[in-house]
Amino acid sequence: MSAKARRILTLNAISRKGLARLPEAYVVGNEVAEPDGILVRSHNMH
Repeated sequence: MSAKARRILTLNAISRKGLARLPEAYVVGNEVAEPDGILVRSHNMH
């Protein structure tokens, strides 16, 4: 069973080592349109 392709937005620098844990089908970056999820290390959300 393969993982469904997901779009993941990063709001700041996320370790490549951490991103490598995601399935290969995931599209990850700081300019992803209409993301399915957001990864944040630390970010002022206000």
